[in-house]
Amino acid sequence: MNRFTASDPSGNRSRSIHNFIPNDLHAVYTRMCNVMLMKPKDFLTRDAMRSPTPFDFNILLNKTVFILAFGLFSFTSLNAQCPPGEAEYTVTDTGTHYAASVIQCIRDGSPSTDCEDDVLGAPDGGATGDFKDPNDVAEFQMDGFSQAGALVTIYFDKFDSNLTLLIETSTDGIAYSTEASITDADVVDDPTLGLIYQFTTTLDFEYIKLTHQGNNGRKLKLDAIQSDYSNSTTTCEIDTDGDNVADLADEDDDNDGILDVDECSVELNFQPLCETWGYVYNQNIFGEPAQHYVEYEGPNPGDDHYPANIFECANTTDVVFHQDDITEFSFGQVLPAGTVLQLIGSNYDPNLNPTGDGGGTPMQVYVSMGSTDPNGDTLSNCCDAGVGYQNAIVGGQSTLVLDVSESGFTETIVLPVAADHLQFLAYDSSHAYWQEIQLLSTTQYVYSPDLSSCDTDGDGLIDSHDLDSDDDGCLDVDEGYYISDPGT
Repeated sequence: MNRFTASDPSGNRSRSIHNFIPNDLHAVYTRMCNVMLMKPKDFLTRDAMRSPTPFDFNILLNKTVFILAFGLFSFTSLNAQCPPGEAEYTVTDTGTHYAASVIQCIRDGSPSTDCEDDVLGAPDGGATGDFKDPNDVAEFQMDGFSQAGALVTIYFDKFDSNLTLLIETSTDGIAYSTEASITDADVVDDPTLGLIYQFTTTLDFEYIKLTHQGNNGRKLKLDAIQSDYSNSTTTCEIDTDGDNVADLADEDDDNDGILDVDECSVELNFQPLCETWGYVYNQNIFGEPAQHYVEYEGPNPGDDHYPANIFECANTTDVVFHQDDITEFSFGQVLPAGTVLQLIGSNYDPNLNPTGDGGGTPMQVYVSMGSTDPNGDTLSNCCDAGVGYQNAIVGGQSTLVLDVSESGFTETIVLPVAADHLQFLAYDSSHAYWQEIQLLSTTQYVYSPDLSSCDTDGDGLIDSHDLDSDDDGCLDVDEGYYISDPGT
């Protein structure tokens, strides 16, 4: 099951703008704001009419120039890999891959179907026959790519003494590198996992090859191969305040001392998805009718062959999606970024079994603004007009919001983008399922910078990027903690 997390490369959390303004310069700004915010009765006193402590504007200007120059130099040095105005942003995807397809399986000196029958997928206690001849080979492609540092577990049913096994990995299935050469002394009989060998990869890989090395008659039997991976991708993203923390990871984008979630959150009321959804298409990745297309009519509670039961307004039916089928629905309403959705797992019970039972095969969920196939199923015979999965979804129109190696568990999705359409793609085996997709709540307090309500003064800068959100001449950092109404 995949989990996505973001990290700040500097390790810093949000910092107040006070960190960047010397005390005397900040005092000048503060005094100026204090004068502007004085109540009318304050001007009736002689003391109130006095000017703030005198200051030299030339000194102020020189200090400002120095601060800007120093800050530019500092942040450029810290973030040299990214262009100005951007910072590194790392997303880490963790999960589990299993052997998914057989490249070659030579057992007892001859080609065998044992690997396909008994090794693919998660460990299940079933195992191949004996690999006992020198140069017997089992070679597989995993169901995904793993970066160096993945923990690989090879499950055996038998591993004789005085047997040597060569383990190699590859990114392309052509050029292999040795990861380990093991004997029975390296294999552990774990009380929970059984007979296993574990190692941490030194190289990226997607293919793995196991070769029997000598000692004719020494036997091993394979059950499964598993890779627990942690894949990180680093990109350059917008850094509004230049603090070397990308906005995507920064809790205070403009560094005004007020968290983004406090500046750009709004209470929204939605309609239940099961009341607004709409059907678009139900095809496979080749543009052909999906497995259960002919049975598609709409919700039909109790029959898992009806994809629309994912919106049946009840957590009763496990909706089944088949390998390479892609089904698109409309939400029937625009859900802004930050909206929280929930996929209800198999045999879900909010009190007794809130996580669901899992048990389904791998599944991906995407969202988009607009349909990935405007023609839907309206032309020709069902799905011939469909543009196909590769072009519409992977091509970039949709955003991947969930990628799990085992469907059927209850999952929470926070939309990273605004969306009004949803796509389900089942892959790697035939039965992926959930019971229902719904809003976590029809009333949500959503942090969503793409909402116009996040620009208080209408100057084109959302409040989380605006140092003076209400354009009253006083910085948010000076008034935000003392004035209850942020628009004052």
